[in-house]
Amino acid sequence: MKRAASALFLTACAFAGALSAVVVTAPSGASTGTTSGATTTPPTTTAPPATIAPGVRIGGVDVGGLSPEAALVVVRNSVASPLVLVYQNLRLEPAAEPFAVFYVQGAVDRARRAAPGTQVNLVVRVRRDRIGEYVANLGRRVDRRPVDSQLFLRGLRPFVTPGRSGRALNRVAATSAIVRALVRNQRFPIRLQARRIPQRI
Repeated sequence: MKRAASALFLTACAFAGALSAVVVTAPSGASTGTTSGATTTPPTTTAPPATIAPGVRIGGVDVGGLSPEAALVVVRNSVASPLVLVYQNLRLEPAAEPFAVFYVQGAVDRARRAAPGTQVNLVVRVRRDRIGEYVANLGRRVDRRPVDSQLFLRGLRPFVTPGRSGRALNRVAATSAIVRALVRNQRFPIRLQARRIPQRI
């Protein structure tokens, strides 16, 4: 009886040792039913739309519904429009581009991502030195010296010549009006002002 029990015990130990010798391995690339790390999703980028949103304006110019290329042409044509200066019968239309630098490309890039109805600012760098030179030359065309009345004798009778008042262009107002028109991209006629210089006699 003891011999039978001992034999059964030895048989059980041998079977357990055989099981422990078996190593379960997964083939390369096969799933073992467990995960070794978190899966990361690459960030997605949204491309700007092919056309600019409706109602978007750049420097007062409507570019809604246009492609960026078309908007660039439209805005550049707008800023290239000449200024209009008027004094009495004098009308001048100088080109705007010598007086300022218009950063149109940057404005179009912002307009591509703008919401409908957005007013996109047009950055303008004004060249005040050139504006000052132009206004000085303009003043020489507008300015007029006053002429005093003079007394003459025609025969024995006195004769007085009529006098005439003078004028001087308001250079400060002209400069401010030109700068304002450039910055706001407006081409309305600029009415120049002149100060009256009275005659002395």
